[in-house]
Amino acid sequence: MPMILITNKLYPKLANALADNHINWIDKAGNCDIRHENLTIKISGQKNITSGNTSSVSKTSETNIKLILFFLQNPESINWSYREIQEKVGLSLGTITKAFDLLKTKRYLVQTDKGRRVAMREELIEWWQQQYNEFLKPKLLINRMSFRTPDARKK
Repeated sequence: MPMILITNKLYPKLANALADNHINWIDKAGNCDIRHENLTIKISGQKNITSGNTSSVSKTSETNIKLILFFLQNPESINWSYREIQEKVGLSLGTITKAFDLLKTKRYLVQTDKGRRVAMREELIEWWQQQYNEFLKPKLLINRMSFRTPDARKK
């Protein structure tokens, strides 16, 4: 059965070692060395644009997740001014701006003649759920506890 290694980043020396050992691989930037029977795909030299210098727009933070939930729960709030949103949620104007920029880059927020509106609401909910599970939920579990004795557990 052919196998493939999928990774975020692969250094050239390691990529060559994998290829020499007939291990197929692909990285996040699109570089790959895949060989199977008569098929050969080799792409190299693509730079990983997500490593190193990333813009704050593409990053998902706790506050973005919470603010997007607020917008999903209060659809009319998407058209409020930044100051009104700040007053209701208690976040800085910069954080609110970044959340709006994130929604715009993901194309979940569109500007119309009648104001802003959430586009693709179902997809936004699904994306929000993924972000919540990945970033916020792991931070919510503080510790697991158990009873010292089975007797204490029964009581």
